[in-house]
Amino acid sequence: MKTNTEAFIPDEYRPTGIIFQDPRNMHLDDIRKVLQHCYNRQAESGPESAFRFGKIVGAKRKQVLANYPGSFNDQRNESDEIPANGRKKKGKGKQKEDQEQGNELEQNPYNRAKKKGKGRRREELLRG
Repeated sequence: MKTNTEAFIPDEYRPTGIIFQDPRNMHLDDIRKVLQHCYNRQAESGPESAFRFGKIVGAKRKQVLANYPGSFNDQRNESDEIPANGRKKKGKGKQKEDQEQGNELEQNPYNRAKKKGKGRRREELLRG
């Protein structure tokens, strides 16, 4: 980020004369200037415009555009949205895996002997 600050933090979000780097390597006065700059922007225009990244480091350390809701690069898809009840539906991959395991048990009766715990007792009660 230090070598390519402009890509990660657009000009309007950076106070002039400040070199962004790991906060533990920055002077306290520089950190205060950055925070004061963000605070002033928030007081003038609201929290949405106080600070935003231009890019972030994504998977495999690849630089990708920062994605903010309602921005021009809003790339959300339907699978990212949470339904009104607050729960996401179970993925089909898990259902397929469960079905395959169930079919395997039906085809091979010897696998039933490997069951432990409550499931085994229930089977014995049903049989007997």
